[in-house]
Amino acid sequence: MIFHGVNVVLPANIDEALTDGDIVNLDRWGFNLVRLGVVWEHIETKQGEYDTAYLGKVVEVVNKLAAKGIYTLINVHQDFASSKTCGQGIPAFYAAEVLSQEKSCVSPRLDHLMSALIEQADVCK
Repeated sequence: MIFHGVNVVLPANIDEALTDGDIVNLDRWGFNLVRLGVVWEHIETKQGEYDTAYLGKVVEVVNKLAAKGIYTLINVHQDFASSKTCGQGIPAFYAAEVLSQEKSCVSPRLDHLMSALIEQADVCK
């Protein structure tokens, strides 16, 4: 089987990310795979507390895709670590804990190169 796919990252409001119309279009355009990015910080909203409604929506999206014959590859999406470092992925409460133990935000060299952005975003302090 040859896969023809797209990437979709599910934000906190999944209903706006991949609509029924989008799924119909994916099928119509010949896509048979979606790499579905789910975001850890949308799943674990507080340490040890999980958003089952978000997870239920993920299952709903997977089932809708499957009904159109579209396979789903679920991955835990992460870019630039966390909202604490202007990205998304690791929940902010875990990132804050790690950052409080580190001497640099990303790495000493990257911190220097990105100092204006880090200062503007008011992170890693």
